[in-house]
Amino acid sequence: MNRLNNRDKQLLIAALSQTTKRNGLIALTIILVLLVFGLSSPDRSDDQAFSQERTGPYEVVRVIDGDTIVISKQGSHESVRLIGVDTPEVDGPYTQAECFGDEASEFTRSMLESELVWLEADESQDERDRYDRLLRYVYLGNTHFNKLLIDEGYAYEYTFRTAYRYQNEFNTAQSAARENSTGLWSEATCAGSTAIEAIDFKHTGTKPTVTDDECLHFSAAPDNIGSDTCVTGTVDHVFISSTDTTFINFCEDYRTCPFTSVIFTNDRAAFDDLSQLDGEAVRIDGRIDTYQGRPQIILREPDQLTLQ
Repeated sequence: MNRLNNRDKQLLIAALSQTTKRNGLIALTIILVLLVFGLSSPDRSDDQAFSQERTGPYEVVRVIDGDTIVISKQGSHESVRLIGVDTPEVDGPYTQAECFGDEASEFTRSMLESELVWLEADESQDERDRYDRLLRYVYLGNTHFNKLLIDEGYAYEYTFRTAYRYQNEFNTAQSAARENSTGLWSEATCAGSTAIEAIDFKHTGTKPTVTDDECLHFSAAPDNIGSDTCVTGTVDHVFISSTDTTFINFCEDYRTCPFTSVIFTNDRAAFDDLSQLDGEAVRIDGRIDTYQGRPQIILREPDQLTLQ
């Protein structure tokens, strides 16, 4: 049976001072029993001064990969994508295995599968992603599991569009993991880069690191994550998703490509017709970040994209 939290205890003590005057020993006995044994609550853990925004507990019925789980909620199953983290991919129908992907998935599975977790939303983020997964922070007891993945070197810090509640804390954790060569940052594992390089560089035939204008060739993007730079290459095709997000792809198969560039729906109107870019040599300016382990530059201004 759960113990009362501090707030509930204070309320009961206040009630005690009133009811004992009116109802004497009976009221006193009832309240003392509650204080000793606590009140059970389906939506709060016993030792938590949990944020009012956290809900649960929910059973984890399945682990998809390092940063995606499935919970049981009100009799149905919900997929949950962890906010602020990105773990390497595992082999699947739409993904190809990346360095440390299996290890990250196994860590999440060993920690969360069949366990009860608490979820916390973030007003700065969407309720769900484009795959209809809930976007949440996950807590195992009082352990912030999203941050734990970064602490232990199983995940990168990942910012999607806008800053989130724990962004600074996660970035600090990533810096510490990198400095300590923890997990995927170790030279014995991935040396910090888990992305798969494309097999077929049909437009170039070679893999130059730096181009003539001192920009990076797109194949060198995995080795320059976090850099503010320029990237060049020939566009294989432009893809527009069902949510109107535009992807400028430099390989036939984006899943095995070492780089892509993304324009989100809200910024799309600022750009000209991008369907004409197929087969064109372009230069992309910006910061190389990662999404699901794959390097990308997010384009928000038209001057970040120029024809070569």
